Amino acid sequence: MMDLLRHEEFVRKTLRGLLRDDAKIDEAVQETWLRVLRWPHALPRQPHTWLARIARHCAVSGWRSERRRLDREVVAGRDRVVESAAVSLGRMEMRQRVVAATMELAEPYRSVVMLRYEQDLEVATIARQLGRSPATVRSQLSRAHALLRERLDRDFGGRERWCLLATPLLRMAAGGSWASGSVALLLGLAAGLLVATLGWSFYSSRDLLVPVAPNAATVALVLPRIESSAALLPAADAAERVEFALQEPKPEPLPGLQERLFPAVVLRDRRYFDDYEAATFSLEHGLRDDPDLKFTRNDWDVLYADQQFDVDTVADDHSAILDLGKMAPREFGAWTPANLTFAKRAPVLAGHAYYIGTRDSDTELAAVVFVTAQDASTCTLDWYATDGTDRAQGSIADPGLGKAWVRQLAAVRALQVASPEPVLREPLVRLQLRGGAGGGNLRRLDMVGGAERVEEVRREPIDIQTPATIHDRFVGHYEGGFVPTGHEFVITRIDYAGGNPGDGNGNGAFRVAVAGQTLVEVASSAQPIRGTWHGRAVVPCGSEASAYFEIGNSSWGEVWLRGEFVARQRDPKGGFGGRNAGFFAAGPRPVAPKVWLLGVPSARLQVCAGNVGGNPCRIDLRGCKGLYVDRRVNAPIDFEAPLAEGLASVAFARGGVVPPGTVFVVTKVRYSGRAGAGGTKGGAFRIVIAGQAIVDERDGAEPIAGEWTGALQIVPGEESRTYVEVANDSRGDVELFGSFERQ
Repeated sequence: MMDLLRHEEFVRKTLRGLLRDDAKIDEAVQETWLRVLRWPHALPRQPHTWLARIARHCAVSGWRSERRRLDREVVAGRDRVVESAAVSLGRMEMRQRVVAATMELAEPYRSVVMLRYEQDLEVATIARQLGRSPATVRSQLSRAHALLRERLDRDFGGRERWCLLATPLLRMAAGGSWASGSVALLLGLAAGLLVATLGWSFYSSRDLLVPVAPNAATVALVLPRIESSAALLPAADAAERVEFALQEPKPEPLPGLQERLFPAVVLRDRRYFDDYEAATFSLEHGLRDDPDLKFTRNDWDVLYADQQFDVDTVADDHSAILDLGKMAPREFGAWTPANLTFAKRAPVLAGHAYYIGTRDSDTELAAVVFVTAQDASTCTLDWYATDGTDRAQGSIADPGLGKAWVRQLAAVRALQVASPEPVLREPLVRLQLRGGAGGGNLRRLDMVGGAERVEEVRREPIDIQTPATIHDRFVGHYEGGFVPTGHEFVITRIDYAGGNPGDGNGNGAFRVAVAGQTLVEVASSAQPIRGTWHGRAVVPCGSEASAYFEIGNSSWGEVWLRGEFVARQRDPKGGFGGRNAGFFAAGPRPVAPKVWLLGVPSARLQVCAGNVGGNPCRIDLRGCKGLYVDRRVNAPIDFEAPLAEGLASVAFARGGVVPPGTVFVVTKVRYSGRAGAGGTKGGAFRIVIAGQAIVDERDGAEPIAGEWTGALQIVPGEESRTYVEVANDSRGDVELFGSFERQ
């Protein structure tokens, strides 16, 4: 030891270059000698290098210990703040809402958020797993953060409220104070998202816009920025200080413009997913999924199918789409419309912008849509729509901070309206229809040629003298058009003739309706039909689809609508046609249905249908019911009990979405049911797993039961391709079993 003490000055000199405090140098020297004494080996012949290495290690260890002590003191000092039970409950509620909001995010946002925060994967890893570019994943995370901020702002009545509740979560992450099990997942997910969303507005460099996991280093970086920014406002209270630190400055639009913002929308290709509602979007309501048609009434503006946009939807009168080419949102306000060719369909291309002009029974809108992302089966849209007044809504605001986009859309809309279209030159409309077996489905033709379940609308008049047979195709002919702008078509007389005896497939039908009111309806009979209606029925400009002629099985006929044109008084607040009362309707915004996470690798799906005219009644793995299912019930169906009054079909589901990063491998399916009863035609019972039909039975009163074994993979985002479907007087009870595997 005496030999070592001769080198003490060398050790002190080494430590003096690392530590500036004499007391800390003395402690490091003592620690150095203690470590040397623990060595059983003799002193090296050249000890300086050896001693210098030990001294440096002691200095670093002392520095780390001091840093940890200071961190513990800071956290302990913060944790000594006594909070009321109400504050603790509020913070717990906020954590629950963050998790709930995350689970309700639409795809692809939910998957990237769960992979990033629940599984702590890097952006590059997520991109490889999902088959996307890192830039796309970063963009989707950015959009998810924006949607979560907007959701929390709405739920808590302002950002300042939930920001105050979020700060203790950041401190918990910094101090390493985490619970275990499911509570740890809840806190980790909530704190991670809050770190990302709260820290978002502090960085302007695009290189820093990559979310990070909620570790102590991250929070140590973000939290001081929050508190130091708040300290710059000594006159404000705590809520105002946090708001100052976190609120991103938003430019105000020019006076007179009303803008309302919704989330962006992700549409799923109908040809791939076979999911009608997930492929359609309402510009009027800013809504995609609407299972009970409570808001949209099946009145959609655009359909995404076969990687094309289709604006010729169910309740459409005269809509058009125009591909504007590759265009960023900031370029739209300065774009000059010229030589435009409007169409009913347009191929969907990432980076392109599209004009969509709709005109149906209750709305007349002009919109611009930007395709921000696209893959083999989905596309993501930013959008902006106006009714031609100083009102607009969409997922992005007008970057011109005024009426630039509104004026631009109005100009394109004027060109669309000016394009050739059939306009009534006199108040007279002729409608003809004929057809054979229709499976109970009514066939419709309206005054502008809009047809439902009609195989061909011909230019020339059709034969309405010869009775229809069961094998005839459904064809029609119309001589009509749109009501002149600013006018109403007042129908005062309807002359009609035809027949509707029906056939073995079902009863015939003969019906004329205007503006939701049935004016002529003749029961199925072998007798010829002929008559005249007198009265008053009004068809405003833009409501032409509400005037139509319908027939059923083995029916035929002709209808003449006669009347006069009357000038319509313009609503001072209205747009192109003075309508759109629901465009800025009061009350809560419509929201997409909740879809739950599949907690275990099993599911049960049930559906029961009475006489539904051959229409498919479906329930899928997510629990989303098809268009023709009247109600989804919360308890398993008693198939022996009759359907409740007023219902033709019901469904039940115990399922959900596949957890991100995993695959639900279905290895066994147990099923029972039937495909019709008592000889009913049009019965069906189908089971489809991951897009592959494993059971497909038609028209049979005998019970169906069995078990399928194999291996079919259901990946996240494709749950709608797994479903049970029945038709007339049919039912199905299906259980799925399998396992979760990592992607």
